[in-house]
Amino acid sequence: GQPVDRRADIWAFGCILYEMLSGRKLFTGETATDVIGAVVHKEPDLEELPPKTPARIRLLLERTLQKDANRRLQSIGDARIALQEWIENPEAEETVAVAQPQGWRRWAPWAVAAGALVVGLAVGAMLLGRTAAPEPVRRSTIQIGGGGLFSGFGTSAVLSPDGGLLAYVSGSGNEGGEIHLRPLDQYEPSMIAEGGAGEAPYQPFFSPDGEWLGYVTPAELKKVSVAGGAPITLCKVELSRGATWGADETIVFAPAPRSGLMRVSSAGGEPQPLTDLGETDFSHRWPQWLPGGETVLFTSVQDGADNFESASLEVVNVATGERKVVHRGGYHGRYVETGHILYVHEGTMFALPFDPKKLEALGSQMPVLEDLEATIIQGAAQFDVAENGALVYATQSQQGDPFPVVWVDRNGRTEPLWSEPALYANPELSPDGRKLSVSLLRGNNLDVWVYDLDRKVATRLTFDEGYDADQVWSPDSRWIIFSSNRGDGNNSIYRKAADGSGEVELVVEQGDLPALYPTSWSVDGDSLAVWTANSDIYIASLESGEVTPFQTSEFGEFNPSFSPDGRWIAYDSNESGKPEIYVRGFPAGGGKWQVSDGGGALARWSDDGRELFYRTDDGIMAVDVDGGGSNFEVGTPKKLFDGPFLGGTNGISVGGFIFPDYTVSGDGESFVMFAGREETSRPTSVRLVTNWFDELRRLTAVGSR
Repeated sequence: GQPVDRRADIWAFGCILYEMLSGRKLFTGETATDVIGAVVHKEPDLEELPPKTPARIRLLLERTLQKDANRRLQSIGDARIALQEWIENPEAEETVAVAQPQGWRRWAPWAVAAGALVVGLAVGAMLLGRTAAPEPVRRSTIQIGGGGLFSGFGTSAVLSPDGGLLAYVSGSGNEGGEIHLRPLDQYEPSMIAEGGAGEAPYQPFFSPDGEWLGYVTPAELKKVSVAGGAPITLCKVELSRGATWGADETIVFAPAPRSGLMRVSSAGGEPQPLTDLGETDFSHRWPQWLPGGETVLFTSVQDGADNFESASLEVVNVATGERKVVHRGGYHGRYVETGHILYVHEGTMFALPFDPKKLEALGSQMPVLEDLEATIIQGAAQFDVAENGALVYATQSQQGDPFPVVWVDRNGRTEPLWSEPALYANPELSPDGRKLSVSLLRGNNLDVWVYDLDRKVATRLTFDEGYDADQVWSPDSRWIIFSSNRGDGNNSIYRKAADGSGEVELVVEQGDLPALYPTSWSVDGDSLAVWTANSDIYIASLESGEVTPFQTSEFGEFNPSFSPDGRWIAYDSNESGKPEIYVRGFPAGGGKWQVSDGGGALARWSDDGRELFYRTDDGIMAVDVDGGGSNFEVGTPKKLFDGPFLGGTNGISVGGFIFPDYTVSGDGESFVMFAGREETSRPTSVRLVTNWFDELRRLTAVGSR
């Protein structure tokens, strides 16, 4: 019950050394009370030491075991010196004779071993002082400038292996961006890579020694020294989805959204294939080298899946190509040195015990972090862990603020439309101009709502749990088509009367295709333009239910829109390395015309078919078009307005899904948009947790019990 200092540790050191030399405990008793009594009241009995214990070792023991702390050895460094002197010159010991009893020969090796071990312990004690308490877990927030964290494709804030550097991507992506590098012992970051539209850097990753930073642009895989200098191009990519740098200077990467993994030297060269999609897989992405440098962990999603919640975590042997599934039902796996694979499911990070040698899961997963910023249609998550146990991540809550719906005229002036803030997406005006439909997220449900513009009353149209969204009006304004995963879980196409009467009807089944998302209804009332989860465009017949290809390629094609006369379809494509608007004739055939210049998405027609509108990250563009003849004529795009509106070329993210963020009235004079500032649609800070491994061990230990 009295204060203690280092001399109490010296007493304990003496007790342990005695037990190592004698094979017996120094103080014994039948009960714990008896032992405590012996410690307090009895003098240490050293008679059980081997008969020929070196005198200097015996003297050291006597000095460490003095009951009076003032007479006890005062520094463990003196014990180190005494042991070291005996080890270096044991012959100087006067009590050691040339001929020794057999008992001493039996104990001598133990004495030498004990002395050597204690030297090591003593040196550690000398260097570290008393046993250091575990470093506390510390949390801090790091602000991200430049328009916020670009979190659309891959992890955008990563730590160097030693945890000393933070690299993060800021900007909008399609209009340009920057990678900043910040030493965590300093306040100010420095810009290390930048690019404009179509060349914006993203997806940073460090070399194992932390001397280089790899990253991609839409068209290239690059690296740059963390000390600064010109970036070096390693190879070509097409919207890469993840890369990892191995100790043998091999970079494994996903070159495209729909591809297997490839590998290339960190010095550059011709990439070589590593995994093949085969007949069932849609994408392999977000790779990570595992310890030992023989295998790579990655995320695999099946063809036909509409998001990555059902994806698998797999490993591949780089030498043999042999693959093995580690876990099903999660994405963006990352192995950490506590012996866990971290992955994401439904916005929560889980830790799965894992043996990196046997490549096997060792137990059940445990949730360890809630509200993580993640994109289930990309399978990407905003977190990274350094080898020293530091964690950096962004949270979901930064994108969850509700917002109102507004009218915007061609000059950018706004007025309220639907003033109640909520999480809206995909605004669509009825052809008769009397109603507005939206996809609306409440709780975990996406549903279709209809707002009467005259009465200013909102009505919920769909009520199924899960996903009801991507709604489209019929040409006569009587019906609403929408995508839903009701029933068997597939994203098929349903319809319901716009006034809410009657039942929901299945009109087009997903079948063997990936998830179907309708975006436009032809003027004759039979054809739907849809795009699929693998970014191809199809035409669905409402009469027959048949789905036929319209625009399919290795590139991504999205958001098809029929012209008012039904002769043309406008759509987005990233074939140039960034999204642009193109027009093709319908039915498929003939030429193809590029409408936008410098990036654009989400085409909308005026009712007379003489004008096309499209979205950029800045605002709304308009271009005069003429499709009356056999050829399609395109004018020069002009900006109508920009301003503080949510969304951009990538649309708006609601519930982890990406949707259109505007629509236009039939006369082209008014636009429906979501009020807010662009910065709020991206995280403006990241959270840093140091010594997080201690917390991870505690969280997973609770689960193991």
